[in-house]
Amino acid sequence: MVLLGGISQYIEDIQTADKTIAYCKDFGFNSIRYSNNQFSSSFPFKREIADRILATSNLNLIIDMTHEYPPDATTAAFIRAHMAEIRQNIRNIAGMYKNNFRVAHEILNEYVDSDLYTIAQPMVDDVRAICDNAIIINKWSQPWQKIADKKNNTYQSYHYYFGGDVVGSGWTPSGALADLDKAKAAGITNICNTEIGANWMEYPHFTADNVARLNQFMDASVKRGYGFAIWNNGSTPTSDNMPTYKQLNLTVPPLPAPTPLTPYPYAVAGVMALALIGYLVVRGK
Repeated sequence: MVLLGGISQYIEDIQTADKTIAYCKDFGFNSIRYSNNQFSSSFPFKREIADRILATSNLNLIIDMTHEYPPDATTAAFIRAHMAEIRQNIRNIAGMYKNNFRVAHEILNEYVDSDLYTIAQPMVDDVRAICDNAIIINKWSQPWQKIADKKNNTYQSYHYYFGGDVVGSGWTPSGALADLDKAKAAGITNICNTEIGANWMEYPHFTADNVARLNQFMDASVKRGYGFAIWNNGSTPTSDNMPTYKQLNLTVPPLPAPTPLTPYPYAVAGVMALALIGYLVVRGK
């Protein structure tokens, strides 16, 4: 398991990609979650953006390829109705990056209905039929349930916000950590919460208090080995959360340098190399 800590946002052009990379360097993040939606004219997947991030930085990249929103029954019904197209899109993108182990594929965003794991499993299997890359799936209010993955390289996720549309609403750090204890009790060991934030209503609703809650949660997450990505939106210059986070003293705990998310090919190659060396030594005797 690799400990991810990054920024999550829409990225519509190269300029925004470069700006996000700069934010990661400034705050000390090791990854970017690139949110996109194949049915959106504003935020479709653009390969040149993903390639730009990979070519001009050493960051890990989560491709959030089914970023349907808002989280409600209508959106869930839309996803089910277009499942064939969604699965084909996932297969296409998985094929693009099957040899780049800095890339993870996030297959569902905030799907609310009770059949989450039923529809997610074939999507995981689709990716696994193509590549060994890391996979991410996040839930809504469903119980935590470990998804089957023969490579054990799937991260599971929930989106925690520490403020809401009512003063005093939102998660507390202790409440979020207690919820993640339920994930561990369900046998889930790979956790990366791909959206966390001070307030889901974006920067006009950030306060010193909810940013402090976010800081506390990030610190506790790193100590427990839970990954995360802070939601930035970033779809327009006026929806950029990071300057306000900086003003309110967002403090990202030290994170490991970016590391390939899929160690299996390298581990296997290492074992084979050692075996070959041993064989040659024996033959040499």
